[in-house]
Amino acid sequence: MTLIFVILGIIMDFFDGFAARILKVSSKLGMELDSMADMITSGIVPAVVMFGLFCKKVQDPSLVYKEMTSLQWDESLLSLLGFTIAMASAYRLANFNIDTRQSSEFIGLPTPANTLLICGLSIFVEQDIPSITVIEYLSKTLDSIWGLVVITLTSCFLLNAPIKLFSLKLKSLNVKQNIHVYLYIVSSILIILYLKQWSLPFIIIWYVILSIIKNMLFKTKKI
Repeated sequence: MTLIFVILGIIMDFFDGFAARILKVSSKLGMELDSMADMITSGIVPAVVMFGLFCKKVQDPSLVYKEMTSLQWDESLLSLLGFTIAMASAYRLANFNIDTRQSSEFIGLPTPANTLLICGLSIFVEQDIPSITVIEYLSKTLDSIWGLVVITLTSCFLLNAPIKLFSLKLKSLNVKQNIHVYLYIVSSILIILYLKQWSLPFIIIWYVILSIIKNMLFKTKKI
């Protein structure tokens, strides 16, 4: 259910700017309200989801510990690490508002993409895992406290990493200029058909990988 509302929020975030451009209206107040809405949908929500994933693992009955032992205390503290995603998202959004270099492409993973990545992971702990290697591997990673730590820190890094990521907004339909976008769309559809409801994290990971490949092939200027 959380994922559904997140997707709706991201769609609304796209269309509010679209509507503003059509109506030719804009204001500083609107920009601030937009950023605040982004912070809630794409900052606080993924942090809470990650915190929940940590809590489920800490409270897993398969963990052998006694109440109030050091093991329980340490793992409970690790759960709070999930909220670093909110801080990294806040920095990302604030930096995006003042960075003039991100008009046609992104520098660092956009917060909506990161939110879809984190919220997509919650499906792996709510449903039975199919016998597909990549899904089983990611599921095992989520089954580990330290796996969640690595995912959390990687998420925070990607949000503010000096890596150029292409935008899906097309200025023209020219195939040669937008081959990477078309390739991403087609490959994402194939991933969805193959992995179904478990596809979301892999689609975002593929987006980052394809952007890096594009940067290497076209030798984009250093940031």
